Amino acid sequence: MPRATMAATALICVMLTAGCSGSDPITTSPPAGSPATAAGDTAAGTPGATAEPETKAAPLAGLSALQVWRKTKSDAKKAKSVHVSASFTEGKDRVKINLKLNDAGRSFGSVTTNGNKMTVRRVGEVLYYKADKKFWTQNADAQTAAKLANKWLKTENQSKDMAQFFQLLDMKAFISESLKLSAAERKSLKRTPGIPVDGRETVALKPKNSTEPAVLQVAADGPTLPLRFTLDRDKSQYFTFTGWNEPFTVVAPKGAIDMDKAI
Repeated sequence: MPRATMAATALICVMLTAGCSGSDPITTSPPAGSPATAAGDTAAGTPGATAEPETKAAPLAGLSALQVWRKTKSDAKKAKSVHVSASFTEGKDRVKINLKLNDAGRSFGSVTTNGNKMTVRRVGEVLYYKADKKFWTQNADAQTAAKLANKWLKTENQSKDMAQFFQLLDMKAFISESLKLSAAERKSLKRTPGIPVDGRETVALKPKNSTEPAVLQVAADGPTLPLRFTLDRDKSQYFTFTGWNEPFTVVAPKGAIDMDKAI
């Protein structure tokens, strides 16, 4: 059933290409305030002395846009897991991603194109996926749809066609592609005011020389991790990164059809 396998791969490739084709900018954060101690407070051990006001440094103070981007890449590379949600268009296709990925080669979630949803799991070097009858009818044929609808399939085939399928479910590859900038984008990268994301203060970076201008907010507190990026021209197209370093488990589905033997 090669057409079935290729249909699944095509869906994943469309999503991967769309997610990585634009620029990968890094976003902003508003400078923190400078709270002072209340008037009349005294410094410990110095009766009657007025405490010096404490000035809170601006987020990632002293770092250029390029340095923030490099720090983001470094901190993201050290992360153990992440939850990625995305919604974007690629040509005439509307694509949605909802995936949990970790650095141990395990992942699970779903990818949806034009309302056709595929559930996916990765356990080491084995990929599992299933889709409903509508998906297989539109991407393969009626006979394939009758055989494979709502059934788990599996493959270990990392051929050229399937490599992007594996890459989509690989945390390190996914994050690396998401934070990739061209030489021109790196040169033009600017810091801009950040906005809170899920209650967290952010710093924003935005490359000017880009075919798809976008802004990526990165965390200003703790590790400088990407939190969200949106396209300038259409805020409904976005990627969000949550659940950093939160553990999860992935169980291989039982009874999956081995597509490597079926082909």
